[in-house]
Amino acid sequence: MYQRILVAVNGSFHAEAAARYGIALAESCGAELYVVYVGESQAGRESLDRVIRYANAQGLDAHGIVETGRIVPAIESIVRREHIDLTVTSLRHFFEKTIISDLMTTLPCSVLAIRVVHLGRMMHVRKILVPVVGSIYAHKRAYLTSKLAKFFNGTITVLHVRTISRSGSMGLTREKKDVARDHAKRAVREFVDALLTQDIAAETKVSISRRATDAIITEAASGKYDLIILGASRRYFLKQLIKGNPVERILKEAPCDVIVWRPVK
Repeated sequence: MYQRILVAVNGSFHAEAAARYGIALAESCGAELYVVYVGESQAGRESLDRVIRYANAQGLDAHGIVETGRIVPAIESIVRREHIDLTVTSLRHFFEKTIISDLMTTLPCSVLAIRVVHLGRMMHVRKILVPVVGSIYAHKRAYLTSKLAKFFNGTITVLHVRTISRSGSMGLTREKKDVARDHAKRAVREFVDALLTQDIAAETKVSISRRATDAIITEAASGKYDLIILGASRRYFLKQLIKGNPVERILKEAPCDVIVWRPVK
């Protein structure tokens, strides 16, 4: 599914750490790797060189590209020219929100925007949490998730949050909880089955909460997860991330790395 992967760097350690996820996927998928820096600083060029050396050490033959000018048009041009399937960027100390939103909404490929919390722990991803609302893009998400899990030899927990109102929580009987859990299991079934086709058996958890964000952050902390994979459409990412919202709160408060994945249509 991913044959050509682009990772973007800018000279920051966070961007280099995020690039390692792209390198992991390139290795796991058997994909070609393109490392891109848009700018004129020496730090940016040195960052590109470090990422290429790291990729080479993993047995990958990475293509380095340096461009100048505006970031989004430059990356979009490279994506189209090189027929890129997946672009990987950092969500911290890399782009302003307007640039991130432009990349998410304009690039003609899938996009991973990554926030790395612990720079030294990234290569020790053992527990992956995947909140799932429904079946949209289930097979594509399962492919991505399985490739990361296999590379890191990690386990996957699929979380579905059933949201209820305050009044609803006060009258939540055991029978109603069972009904909510049955509904949640049906909601994630297609994704869980898609993981099985990738030889991945995932644990399924159901949370009943007033706010999905609270449930995700709580599960990430109590379960001591290393990575959360969130899915978002172009419209969802633009609306949710830029305006101040649940996704942004997870990015700020989750105690582990977070990947926001926007699939190509």
